[in-house]
Amino acid sequence: MNETKSIESPNIIFIILDALRPNNLGCYGYKRKTSPNIDNLSKQGVLFENAFSSHNSTNRCALDFLASRHLLINKKGFSYDKSELNSFFNSGGIFLQEILKKNGYKTFYLDYLYGWRKIGFDYYFKDSPKISFIKKIPFLSGILKDLFYKFGSKKMLNKIKFKRAGERITHEAIQIIKKEKKFFLVLHHGDTHMPYNYPSQFSKFFAENKSEKFFNKLSKNDEQFIKFCEDNFNKDSEINDIIAHYDNSILYDDFLTGKIIKTLKQENLFDNTIIVFFSDHGESISEHNICVDHHGLYDTSMHVPLILSFKDLPKNKKIKPLVALQDIVPTILSLAKIKSDSLFFDGKDLLPLISGKEKSIRESIFMEEDLYLKKRAIRTEKYKYMESPSLEEAFCSRCNNSHKGVLELYDLEKDPGEKENIAKKNPTLLMEMKLKLDNYIKEIKNKTEKRRIKKVLSEVY
Repeated sequence: MNETKSIESPNIIFIILDALRPNNLGCYGYKRKTSPNIDNLSKQGVLFENAFSSHNSTNRCALDFLASRHLLINKKGFSYDKSELNSFFNSGGIFLQEILKKNGYKTFYLDYLYGWRKIGFDYYFKDSPKISFIKKIPFLSGILKDLFYKFGSKKMLNKIKFKRAGERITHEAIQIIKKEKKFFLVLHHGDTHMPYNYPSQFSKFFAENKSEKFFNKLSKNDEQFIKFCEDNFNKDSEINDIIAHYDNSILYDDFLTGKIIKTLKQENLFDNTIIVFFSDHGESISEHNICVDHHGLYDTSMHVPLILSFKDLPKNKKIKPLVALQDIVPTILSLAKIKSDSLFFDGKDLLPLISGKEKSIRESIFMEEDLYLKKRAIRTEKYKYMESPSLEEAFCSRCNNSHKGVLELYDLEKDPGEKENIAKKNPTLLMEMKLKLDNYIKEIKNKTEKRRIKKVLSEVY
């Protein structure tokens, strides 16, 4: 492949803040100033108000935004097993980074990767990004830290060993932006993931009113999780204190995001860079008695921010209809003018929705989990239906048995917090939504078979 640099080819950057709730961002209406740089980015692009993930674990989510595919879960766990991955590869599955490499892009993922997630990337972290500052000279580590916050990308920082992953990610990203001319760069920040990390400079920005004690919300059945929380939060913490921790971590990653945007503008690359800002899944602070975690298929765990910025897109536009993380890949290929076969993607090109040619591109979002809980769900704009195979599999020791049984149905217009399960009161609607879910699963299986056949034919003939 000839990798001649082309000015016309846009650079592509994914900025991912793990476990980020859109409702805690200013551009999504939050009362606090947690995200000034992200808010400005939204004004320079398109913000999707109702974007959703199809999974609530990072590893499974990655297939949404890197391959535009949903694999039906066969085995319990955080990641896909061998049979699940075989169904992806045997049915013509291909990653965005592989497609971009064939079109002359250098590909970078700034996070620790293992297994299938390494495929197609020229560079990724092979070790844990959480490298400590020099411990033998405490005062020097403080000086270096201050220099990072003040100067960020200066040459003197080239050999610093960073305390936090976010600092290393940002520093290396800046070097890549300055050096490379045609790149796909993924920045995956974990600071907004429990236990919500940030430097002391970003603490105590948000004063809190009195609220319920956090540890009173935790299930007594999960001693290991209680111990984990005790190691990371003050024992007297209230729910609002935890929210403040979370907001501080957002403010920190917003600061790092600002450095990336500033560098792009300094290098005159901002206009010719497709920026996709999003999260892999949401986070429940205490909703549904799910504390500082993201299991459960409620919107707190599945609703994600999504912002697209590029010179060919409108400015300061908001899109209300349902979209999914799976829609990112076909949209990127369309913006980059790279031809692809839509059969091999579950997602849809967002450009007709952005331009107004289409009023909506999807009727529903399918969701699935199988870790602490085993559940499937289908969400339309008005309703959400959830099911578990049994009451035992609908129960989680971390959430005080607050989940609503094997079948759940919510009217999202009247009850956006999904607090009242109306399954028993609406048997007809329940069956309609169940049929939607069953048909969606059949459609996934049929698509997989069509893809497999097309792949075989392409290899034989």
